[in-house]
Amino acid sequence: MSDAAHAAGYPGMKDYGMIRDVFADTTERWLNANTFLPRITESGYLGKIKNKGDTITIAKTPKITGGAYARGQKLNIKTDVEDPLTLEVKRAYYWTQFYDQLDLHQTHLEHLTRRETVWSAAAATAEYIEREFLAEAPSMAHASNTGNTAGLISKAYNMGSAESPVALSRKNAVAYITQIFSMMSEQNVPDSLGEKSVLIPEFLRWYLLSSEELQDAGKIGGPSTLKTNFVKNIGGVNVYSSQLLTPVNSDDKWVFPVFACCKSAINFVVALNDVKVTEPYDMRGTLLSGLSLYDWGNVRSEGVAYGYVYAADTTILSATGA
Repeated sequence: MSDAAHAAGYPGMKDYGMIRDVFADTTERWLNANTFLPRITESGYLGKIKNKGDTITIAKTPKITGGAYARGQKLNIKTDVEDPLTLEVKRAYYWTQFYDQLDLHQTHLEHLTRRETVWSAAAATAEYIEREFLAEAPSMAHASNTGNTAGLISKAYNMGSAESPVALSRKNAVAYITQIFSMMSEQNVPDSLGEKSVLIPEFLRWYLLSSEELQDAGKIGGPSTLKTNFVKNIGGVNVYSSQLLTPVNSDDKWVFPVFACCKSAINFVVALNDVKVTEPYDMRGTLLSGLSLYDWGNVRSEGVAYGYVYAADTTILSATGA
């Protein structure tokens, strides 16, 4: 039997596994696998986001009060509870892919539509979300966790600024990374905020690979996403490198940002709202389209840091050395 888009005997998209709900769930799994945000942040929200503009409530980490106690003492009990994070999910990203009817008859269709479309849709969505997140990341850091005199108490840490970035080489690359969470300790950031992660530019990854402090390069590296790679755990800190950290030019130097956070300092939620497989009435073929809803909220700025660095050691960044 034939219909408006398929001649008798030719398969439709459903015959290649393009069932709407299955396709949506598969794309969502691949999206989570390709986005680094679920690895470095946490979501206190479980479930699907139904509509753009939905508001969800996420509890913050409790702040415990106490003091010295003597027998018979009346306790000064504080009943205040820290307000939860109220997050309005207002970000969305759409994608589309059209396959002409001629393409539907090609022998490679099953591979192309099922696997490659899912991968490409997830990768494009992940990159868009990550770029948007990194553009806002500087505003998430506590004022004492950024700049050339960082550190709430000592002001002894140099995270660098866009105007005065830190010059990095193979000799001080490890020291720069490990200082970050020592700096955060002055904020009394609790271990309950979870795993610690740093996102670094690619040149800094190569410094780490050749650092004398990390000679065993075979232990460096791990599962990667399209644009973000796991480098190594250094002193309890998960280090990732990314191609999406956008540099700025300062005094003829390309200055790159560095982002760090504790897992529970930022809440991130994402859900694939809808995937459609349709056959346009005015075209011979099949249109695949999807919509992702997502957002994030800054729960504890004390657990977020930001800095600026540039490559001062060029000997491993050029073929001839310098």
